[in-house]
Amino acid sequence: MLADVELLQEITEASRTAVQAFVSDRTDAEGVVTSNALTNFARLAGLGQQPYLKALKACFVLATSVP
Repeated sequence: MLADVELLQEITEASRTAVQAFVSDRTDAEGVVTSNALTNFARLAGLGQQPYLKALKACFVLATSVP
């Protein structure tokens, strides 16, 4: 039961981190949602990775590296 609660906590924290990275990527310094067509095209072409995916991978690596 405790392992399930810990897993749920890890999922919740990873989700929050991913959403924060997504929002940070899509907003400018004033907090307005923006879109950059060149960046979006580069990511679709495989030249970049979505920030929320990077955040999730980082959370996964941190979670699996803890004994």
